[in-house]
Amino acid sequence: MIDLKTGEMVVNSDLVLSPKLSLEEFKKTRYYTGQDEKMYMGIGGPHKIDGKDFYIKLCFENSHLKEVSLSMDSPLIKGWNDEPKLKAIHDEYLKSKGIKLEHKWDEGNYKADVAEFEWGKIVSDFDSKSYTSNIVVIYK
Repeated sequence: MIDLKTGEMVVNSDLVLSPKLSLEEFKKTRYYTGQDEKMYMGIGGPHKIDGKDFYIKLCFENSHLKEVSLSMDSPLIKGWNDEPKLKAIHDEYLKSKGIKLEHKWDEGNYKADVAEFEWGKIVSDFDSKSYTSNIVVIYK
């Protein structure tokens, strides 16, 4: 999925995500289709990563890739009500890749499960407001 030393993620042979990816470089790829640069940009899909199907969204800040949001397309998720199960599927997937998540707390409230690295962090989250589960790679 992701090189834990560099934060680099190979989506396809023509798209490598990393903190070095600039917005201008991304615009030259087939994945840029005029998406709003001020929001998360979906890049179609699903995309195969490690044999699993993922939907991917990118967020650029100051013209460089800041966040990658991944959501697994699992046959176990039949509809909106199953979204909380997807968090557990994401956690298990990350664990299988040797990524150790730790519970993070904010003012006594559970915030997310996080693994921190020199280049940034990986977050596994279920957002009860939007009722979505995602793996978010956040670059420094």
